[in-house]
Amino acid sequence: MADYSTFQDKLTMVYGELDTRKTRSVSLDAFTQVLSKFQIGLSGATTQDLFFKADANGDGVLSLSEFQRFAEGYPTLLDVIYYRAKDYYANEKMLEELEIAGQKASELRSREAALLRASEQAANEVGAQEHALQLADSTIQDCENREQLAKSNLDREQSVSETCRQDLTQRGVDLANSRENLRGCQSQLNEAARDTEQQTQRLQQAENAAANAEQKLREIERLLQEQQQAVEEARANTLRNHDELQQCRVREEATKATVQDAERGLDAAGEAAVNSEKTLGDQLEREKEASNILREVTAQTAKAVSDRDHEHRTLQACKDKHAASMIDHENGVRNVENQERQIENLKIENDAQAQRRQRVMEEENPLVEQEIRLKEQRDCLESKELELRTRFTSYSNARQSPVPTNRRSASPELPTSGSPYHRRMISSSPSVSPSYVR
Repeated sequence: MADYSTFQDKLTMVYGELDTRKTRSVSLDAFTQVLSKFQIGLSGATTQDLFFKADANGDGVLSLSEFQRFAEGYPTLLDVIYYRAKDYYANEKMLEELEIAGQKASELRSREAALLRASEQAANEVGAQEHALQLADSTIQDCENREQLAKSNLDREQSVSETCRQDLTQRGVDLANSRENLRGCQSQLNEAARDTEQQTQRLQQAENAAANAEQKLREIERLLQEQQQAVEEARANTLRNHDELQQCRVREEATKATVQDAERGLDAAGEAAVNSEKTLGDQLEREKEASNILREVTAQTAKAVSDRDHEHRTLQACKDKHAASMIDHENGVRNVENQERQIENLKIENDAQAQRRQRVMEEENPLVEQEIRLKEQRDCLESKELELRTRFTSYSNARQSPVPTNRRSASPELPTSGSPYHRRMISSSPSVSPSYVR
């Protein structure tokens, strides 16, 4: 890149570099340190000689005007210091950029490692979530099996309850029939009792009639034959009545036994009805318990399904997080690679700049030394020219003054400033390039 800095720009920049304490004065130490800092390659004696030549008033420091006159006499040295200062600070800036790039690369590596750990953690979370989802699926399957079993138990209990209801209904019908039979038997028993009572009354009447007949038989012997037949008939009637009484008693006993059987059947039917009601109550309790179990299992199944859905959503979120962390990790790896390539390019550029600076320094240092030698030769020639001018002036003044005729001047005649000899001396003086252009 072309540099269009003027002499004044270079002078201001170099003097500001020399004026380290910002006192608008440059000491010998600061002058020496700057020349050494920029590797000008001058010896200590040469450096001191240059400083003392620049210090026109001899106060031990260089003012801006003194350094400007010095720079006008050594333009190549000024250019070398100027461009080396620019290169030095450009190199410092590049080294700073390298350091910043290295820190950024280290941060990117740390971030890439953190992203890798986050990706691994996300992968572990995905695995754990998949395991949790499998457990949730297993829990749902178990709950569904339990729910199916509870439904089967409830259906079975409902079937048993229906059977118990039908049995209880039948027991109620049997109990009603038994009660009806009991009422029928009691009615028959009452009728048998009435018949027995009537038959007993008739037997009593027959016995009374027989007793009366016997009395009449005893009283009325004469009516024996007539009454004998009546007695016979009365006795036959008594025997018939006695037999009928016995039959009535047998029927009564049988009716009593039937009533007892009916009562026992009624008690059994009542007990069976009570047992059926108890069994139905127990069955209803079991059915209610089975229904509660079914509701609990259904609720557990619904909760397990909800948990499974939550685990599925969480798994999807973990997968999304893992995918995002993988993308971030890949981006981090690319950023690290890009940063490392940038650092490598900066190092290559810095090495190339260092090599270029080294080559330029190897070319510049001889030029600076040559400029210093030529400046010394020029100063020497100017000093000789001044001496010759002084001698010529003195000689000219001596010739113009009256002198004795018998004395001749011992001084040789010096050439004038316009003589061909003087022009040859001036033209033969070595010249120095006014500036060093990079």
